Amino acid sequence: MELMKVYSHRGNLSGKSPRENEPAFIRECIARGFHVEVDLWCVDGAWFLGHDDPTHPIDLAEFDREEVIFHLKSPHVPPLRHADAFAIDNDRYVLTLRGLLWTNYGQPATAQSVMCAPELVGDSRPLEDFVRSIQHQAAGICTDYPLIVRSVLARV
Repeated sequence: MELMKVYSHRGNLSGKSPRENEPAFIRECIARGFHVEVDLWCVDGAWFLGHDDPTHPIDLAEFDREEVIFHLKSPHVPPLRHADAFAIDNDRYVLTLRGLLWTNYGQPATAQSVMCAPELVGDSRPLEDFVRSIQHQAAGICTDYPLIVRSVLARV
């Protein structure tokens, strides 16, 4: 049984993809049983996904689901009933709307932490080693390689 939630970073399953933050890519990721962290923008009252820019228009209600956590890229708090959200820049930790502790790589894990994986910050530490080191300490992990994380957790 998977103790930690596995969050796909922008919908990625096996490394960075040019489809990051695309609504269809996010739907596919959720259909495969993963949670997903996506970048959310608000422009003139409309909601968009996209990393550097508001690229993909969305119906916020479609993505207001328990499996989604939004990384807020503009200073607007979405009216969410089920999804979670946070805003972070270079902070070590931030508290999400639902009480999780979004935790940047290199910080200690806690039972409320969603840990950022080493590849998200360019660290060369093997993902498998990182997962094993936090597996019983953290609430979740955000990674570009959720298929690998799921495999490591299944072997433990």
